[in-house]
Amino acid sequence: MEHLVHGPPADAIRFFADKYINRQASFPGVMNARTWGYGLGIIGIAIVIALFLDSWVVQLIPSLRTSLLTTIFFFLGSAPSLAGFIVLVGMSFVFEKEKRQKIPYFILAVLVAIAISYGLKYLIVRPRPEILPLLVKSSPSFPSTHAAVAGAMYFFILGLNKVERNGLLLLALLVALSGLYNGVHYLSDVIAGVALGMIISYVSDRRIPVWIRKKRAASQQS
Repeated sequence: MEHLVHGPPADAIRFFADKYINRQASFPGVMNARTWGYGLGIIGIAIVIALFLDSWVVQLIPSLRTSLLTTIFFFLGSAPSLAGFIVLVGMSFVFEKEKRQKIPYFILAVLVAIAISYGLKYLIVRPRPEILPLLVKSSPSFPSTHAAVAGAMYFFILGLNKVERNGLLLLALLVALSGLYNGVHYLSDVIAGVALGMIISYVSDRRIPVWIRKKRAASQQS
């Protein structure tokens, strides 16, 4: 399918993915300040663009709904479904000893994503969209906690085998988009949530374990 996508925009995306994403998956802990700068800059631009598109997207979504999509996204947008998704991803680390060591960091990432996203919600206090929502949510809108949790799983999911990785990344994307489809989040809520979660995921999966190993090695030498 890759040969169907060509041209300068697609080449630029592939170049960025190869240089700054795929390389990080192969060599954990090497994301430097310039890469962080690029990444945060892109996130900032994406959120600003999304803010301008928010009203239009919210009005567009109801016209895209179908009975099948509504069934899927209504289910994925619930709190029990999010909890089930967390357990499903966590179970992927249980059966191999090497992956089992990631479980504490995975739990940390999810809890921090939930805590920070809820903290930001009540700090910013952005009202929810009011155009034909499918769910009733009492908390503020920005950022999306579903999207933050989905993003918090990103680097952990990258470490799984191809079948698990592709399936869970697709599911994470659907979970992140559920609030937008269900009319309880703006596009910028989702983008900010995913970005927040991915930063937490990187720190929890790629930086904290390295820092702990260095501390242990230093204490053993002293």
